[in-house]
Amino acid sequence: MTIVYKNPAGMAPGRAFTQVVRVEGVKGLLFVSGQMGWDADERMSGVGDASSQARVAFENIQKAVVSAGGTMADVVKLTVFLTDVKDMAAVRQVRAGFWKEGRYPACSSVQVGGLAHKDALLEIEAVAMLG
Repeated sequence: MTIVYKNPAGMAPGRAFTQVVRVEGVKGLLFVSGQMGWDADERMSGVGDASSQARVAFENIQKAVVSAGGTMADVVKLTVFLTDVKDMAAVRQVRAGFWKEGRYPACSSVQVGGLAHKDALLEIEAVAMLG
């Protein structure tokens, strides 16, 4: 079993974490660190806009999965952390643009008291099975 650590181009640098960890030899198990609505320069998209932040978070997840040789269809599990659970409707609407109807990953959603960035409304982490 080999573990590969990667911080893909086009994503914010991991400070005390790695953006993508792939466990090879276990059917290509891939873990994507929680993604917020920020770009590679750590600029938050859509302050106060959950849809905008969710779109960027899913785009970041897509960059991470593609960097490891996969597609969004390989994502099997999402965990969504929200500062306000009412924003889940916006997350679901944006999520629909990344997967085919009826082929969504398993998903858990949790309301939290706060996130690592003061303007973040949500953070989404993913697990994928590649190959």
